[in-house]
Amino acid sequence: MTKDQLLSKINDELDVYREFFRSDIVCGKLYVSPLRSDKRATFNVYRKGHRVMFKDFAGEQGDIFDFLKHHPSYNCDFIAAINLIAFRFGLSDDSPLIRSKNWSRAPHVDIYVRAEFDYEIAEFNRYGFSATYWRNYGVEIELLEEYDTKSVAKYEYVNANGKLIVQVPKIGDPIFVYEFPYSKSKKSVVKLYRPHSELKAMKFRGNLRATDVFGLKQLLEFEGKHDIIGIVGGQKDALAIRANTGIYCVAPPSESTHFDRDIFELIKTKSHRQFVMFDNDTAGFYFSSVIAYEFMIPNVEMSSFLDIDPCYISDKDAKIDIADYYYDLLLEDEPEDKFQILIDRMT
Repeated sequence: MTKDQLLSKINDELDVYREFFRSDIVCGKLYVSPLRSDKRATFNVYRKGHRVMFKDFAGEQGDIFDFLKHHPSYNCDFIAAINLIAFRFGLSDDSPLIRSKNWSRAPHVDIYVRAEFDYEIAEFNRYGFSATYWRNYGVEIELLEEYDTKSVAKYEYVNANGKLIVQVPKIGDPIFVYEFPYSKSKKSVVKLYRPHSELKAMKFRGNLRATDVFGLKQLLEFEGKHDIIGIVGGQKDALAIRANTGIYCVAPPSESTHFDRDIFELIKTKSHRQFVMFDNDTAGFYFSSVIAYEFMIPNVEMSSFLDIDPCYISDKDAKIDIADYYYDLLLEDEPEDKFQILIDRMT
């Protein structure tokens, strides 16, 4: 069996990394390298055309066959790697003749099981603290309803230690949920957002995957073609831009999530131009540059329309994201929307 024949029988090459590395690996996220002893996260996988490649920023890089070659538990050559992958995916009954920690055929495991969250919805009170939070960014209840963004009265989940965790909002400390179309298994797909949480781990909770793109549903439901569409770093950013400019934007689950090429092609069918704009920090600059390079679209940095030194992103006066920009802009007596002016020039 050749390499191409083998990979054509596997639905997604990322599944192979999930089989031999970790079941929850996603493109674009950094992990501690399995190829050597290290405590820092320096390893990631990414899509290059129809292939999934890996890169260890302090070591090796290549495809899945190079990965198995350099992995200390397998250390196999190209032919042995093909045999091992074929065996573990049930495409061959011949045991691979290499040294490996695990010789048995891997049992069938659903590696795509989503975490489940039980939550109760609270009706938006137009003058309540939840609605006021969004109004500070120019976002009204009608737009929240269009984008399936709801106020949460309570939510529960079971943590890694099997403990039931219950979260409830407080006055001035709301909880929201972004709801996405149901998964194929009919499970709810959500991202819970507690903006004022002091614990970063509690600020965002959810079960999104790379293809769960916020705003895509609303974009595809729009009849016609837009002049321009943005790929932005967060759900709140997409809502703030839509509310204040009318421009439709989409947001991946996180800035580090690899943006799916098929989804980008869908976006192209609904727009004449596209741009990417992530947060005004180091991570935002890096991951937006990756998308801009892969899809050959403009990378809009906030320093391009504000008086911000792009080399000094820790500037206390710098806005971290576009939603913060609109928060401050709406407080001005005679606001001038420099972002809107920039976008008008692009179209």
